[in-house]
Formats: sequence, structure tokens, C-alpha cells
Amino acid sequence: DTQNGRVGIGTGAATATLDVLGTTLLQSATNSTTAFQIQNAAGTSNLLVADTTNSMVGIDMTPVVNSGSLQVSASSTYVASFTNTSSGNGVAINVPSTTGTALTIVETGHSNVFSIDDNGGTYINMGSGSDIGLHIAGGSGNTADIVKLTEGNTGTGNLLDLYSYGGSQLAEFTSGGALQGGN
Repeated sequence: DTQNGRVGIGTGAATATLDVLGTTLLQSATNSTTAFQIQNAAGTSNLLVADTTNSMVGIDMTPVVNSGSLQVSASSTYVASFTNTSSGNGVAINVPSTTGTALTIVETGHSNVFSIDDNGGTYINMGSGSDIGLHIAGGSGNTADIVKLTEGNTGTGNLLDLYSYGGSQLAEFTSGGALQGGN
């Protein structure tokens, strides 16, 4: 469609600048860290970058070597948001069955913020190392703790404070392990 500046492949009625009807293969002549890019109109921001040299994809960023096959950055409130629009039970993130860490959320410059492990049972950790604030374990035949609260490495503050829905403190477990009544 030379009148409108459109090219159609597999179609006689192109509706976009490049309109492809059928399967598509994009293959770079040589591997590159920026082999395929989708940018904003000004060419100043990468929505998607395919790195064929290191087999990585970056969304809203150029991927960094040794930082994962899929890397996502965000300048908005959330890096990712998953919504189930069907009548199902919610959103599932499925990871392969492993012995070790299945899912880890890490804050930049810090250790694990949240992790799910499968080491003969299911473990949910908030924090890591000597600074785990909550550890829940369970699973078939697992004799480990079901709930374990650990104070941070500072040694101050309470292990657990229980509050009513209205905000009144009902009880507290101090860092020394004592149970005290609320205020």
C-alpha cells in the first residue's frame, strides 16, 4: 500500500506500517546484546530488549549478564502485577519441583526478603540468615517447626505483638521469650 506507506506480508490489505499474517521468524545475522528492541517513539526507552549473545530478555531495561534470563524493571509502583480474570481460584506462579529455593524475592542491596523453599517440606521465610522474622514449615512427614518467630539480629523489640482488630494490644512475646499481657 504505497499510498499509505504500508507493507503487507501474507495479506493484501495492510492495516499497519508492517502487517504480517502468518508465522514470523526474526533471526539476527550475528548475535548481539541488543539484537531485537522495541522502543518508544523517541527511541530513548526500551520496552523490550532481546540479547541473543547471552540468551536474555529485558523488559523496560537492557538485560545485565548473570542477572537472570528474564529481567524486568519498572518505574511504576509494581514490577509485575498478575490478575486472574476468570472464575478460578486466583493467580498461580508455578515453578519446577526442586530441592532448594523455589521462589525468592530480594530487595536490591539486601538479602532475601521472602522465599519459599522445598527441602523435604514446604518452608516460607521472611528475612534470611540470622535475621529471619517469620519461618513457617510444613509438609508430609516434616517434624520441623510449624511457625518459628525469630528476633532480628539487633536483639531489641518484641518477637510478636498481638493486637485486636480495633488496635488494642492483647499480648506480647518479648525478645527474652516472656509472654506479657496487653496494655
